[in-house]
Parts: sequence; structure tokens; C-alpha cells
Amino acid sequence: MTTEAPARHVGGPVLRPGGPSEALARYRAELNFARTLRQPTPLSLGLLAALVAIHLGAVGLDLTMQASGVETGPAIFHGAKVNALVWQGQWWRLMSATFLHGGWLHLAFNAYAVFFLAPILERLYGARRLLLIYVVSGLCASAASLMFNEGVSVGASGAIFGMLGAMTVFGFKFRDLLPTRLQRAFGVQLLPWVAINLFVGFFFESLRIDNAAHVGGLIAGVVVALPMSTALEGRVWGWRRAALEVSFALLFVAIAWGLVSMLHQVMLCGGGAGRFLACYPKELLGL
Repeated sequence: MTTEAPARHVGGPVLRPGGPSEALARYRAELNFARTLRQPTPLSLGLLAALVAIHLGAVGLDLTMQASGVETGPAIFHGAKVNALVWQGQWWRLMSATFLHGGWLHLAFNAYAVFFLAPILERLYGARRLLLIYVVSGLCASAASLMFNEGVSVGASGAIFGMLGAMTVFGFKFRDLLPTRLQRAFGVQLLPWVAINLFVGFFFESLRIDNAAHVGGLIAGVVVALPMSTALEGRVWGWRRAALEVSFALLFVAIAWGLVSMLHQVMLCGGGAGRFLACYPKELLGL
């Protein structure tokens, strides 16, 4: 019977479970995470400001239209996802619909979700990647609603589901970069929240929730986030940086196109009851 000497480790220190090297690695991860969470979030604040400002504008337009004889007060129709109008060529509605809301309560719920999710994602992914997640998820949500929901639809919830999907991807993909106490919070613990919201949309039809948009936004957020790097890594590969720059430019074009086209629609159809009903007959809107 012979014995062999234990193999020697060549290179850096061995990371033994519970040893000082592992403790140091955990400390560095937590310090890096804490520094990242102290970064400012101008894009998140801009998104919130845009949602509130556009809703205030819609409320003001409603009051003006009601004074001119439009009883329903649906200013949101100027930028909502109305299937017939989208198929007629008003594709910009897929973008503008994500910035409109059906009332103050609708806005409050979505604004709270943006207030909670967007700053975290902006710090973890960076402002440009957050904008990519938000806008692509919103567009895909509107496209899914166009295909599977005949009703008029507005709201940022599709983009919000996209942010949820991106955060879930982050929790699984970059688990080792997160502090131990937060690893489940960014991954597994988000899944029941997503499931509950989808359940409510599927089984409580009286709430008029656009579940097609929610599912479309969720899938888009997951797909967009899968190849992304994170600010916690401190590096961006060349091809990813180039793709991000191109995507960022295209996103600004899409947002500008949607909002400018909506403003043109307001000027075209918001001048009084006659012009409004000519643009949106009741049969078209299903009222």
C-alpha cells in the first residue's frame, strides 16, 4: 500500500468555503453593490416625470374637449393602441400608448412600480440599458396587445413587466455579484409576484387588464436582458457597446416619433366634438 503526497495548488490562493478568501470576496461584493446603489438615477426620474406630465396634459385636454361638447372625455384615444388605427398605418401608437393612462389610479400604480424598479435597474444595468429594456418591452407589449386584444389599450404596465423580467434575469445570471442576503430577492422571490399579477389579469376580466401586453412585455424584458452586461462587472465588450449605442439612437427616434405623432393627432382631432367624432366614431372605439 502506497500513499501519495497531496497535490499542491499552483497560482493564487485557494477559495475555501468559509475561509478568509471567501469572506473577503463576499465583503468586496457587498461593498461594490453598496457603491453601485448610491449612483444617481436621472433616467428613472425622467421616466416618472414624463408619465406624470403626459397624464396632466391628457387631463387638461379632456377638460377642454368636454367644454367643446365631447362628453366621454377620452383624450387618451389620441395616442392609445386602437387596433383599427394601428392597422391603418398609425404604428406610432405602439409607442405613445405606453406613456398614457386611463386615470389617476392607473397612473399611481404604474408610477409606483416605475419608482421602485427603474432606479434599481438603472444602477445595475446603466441608464442606456434601462431605456432599452423599458422601450423594447413597452413596444413588444403593445404589439402583443395588438395581436391578442381587440380593446383600446394604454399604460406603462407592459414596460414594467419587462423591467421585472430583466430584474429576474439579473438575479439568476449575476447571482455571484450580489450580496448573499439579496440573491433570492433578485431572482426566485420575484417569480411569485409576477405569477400573481398574471393570475389576476387572466381570471379577473372585470378589471379590464391587458394580460397580452403584460406577457409580451415580460418576455421582451427577459430576452433583452439575457445578453446584457452589468455595471457591477465594470466592463463592457466592444460589440456590446456598439450595439448599445445604435440601439440607444433608435430608441430616441422611436420615442420622439410616437410622442410627436400623438401631438399631431391631438391637433388634428382635438379641436371640437365634430372633429373628434370624425376621427373616432363610436363603432371604431367600441363605446
